Amino acid sequence: MSTKAKKTLFFGFIFFVTLIFLVGCLSTPEPVDKPEESKANTPKEEVVEQKKHDVHETTSVEDEPTLTLTIPEAVDDEYTRSVKAIQTNEVISPDTFAEDKKAILQTIEELDLIMKNRDYNSWLNYVTPQSIYYWKQKSHLQAVSARLPGNKIQLKTLEDYFNWVFRLSRQNARVDEIRYITSKLVKAVQVSGNQDIIYYQYEKQNGRWLISLDTIDL
Repeated sequence: MSTKAKKTLFFGFIFFVTLIFLVGCLSTPEPVDKPEESKANTPKEEVVEQKKHDVHETTSVEDEPTLTLTIPEAVDDEYTRSVKAIQTNEVISPDTFAEDKKAILQTIEELDLIMKNRDYNSWLNYVTPQSIYYWKQKSHLQAVSARLPGNKIQLKTLEDYFNWVFRLSRQNARVDEIRYITSKLVKAVQVSGNQDIIYYQYEKQNGRWLISLDTIDL
């Protein structure tokens, strides 16, 4: 083989190797940076949000104000005075006491107007049927007539009793408190020092507080 042929073969070989190298470089894909997986961040965000939520709940519980109910000492003392002489094993709650006192004082306010107007017929609606029957008896009216000052007034009817006994004995009366005998029998009193002046006795019938009039020894 001639020298020229050898050179041609050598350069051809070099060209062929170079061509293969270039083709290999062009066909190799460039490395691509993989994006960070979203799953890596998601749990952290959820944990942060959960922690914030937990902190919020804990704070709201700790900061919640505590409600304390305080009963005034004067009201508590009056309640004790009102129930201490009860003659049964019944328990009167402070709420029941407050409701009963309110209802009784309301009827006394209405009775004040009835007495000022000498409204006998309206007065009958505030008295127990037993008391009405009792004071319609002539013997009872005669007995109380004998005890009136001066013995000048003779009671002949229940209306006479209303005008001359019930009304006159309660003029300028002021009721301050109530005293339980039982849960359905209560005295309405005016407190004078350490004494109770009794002006009314009430009996609860069919859900209403009605006046139970005093009886008399014959």
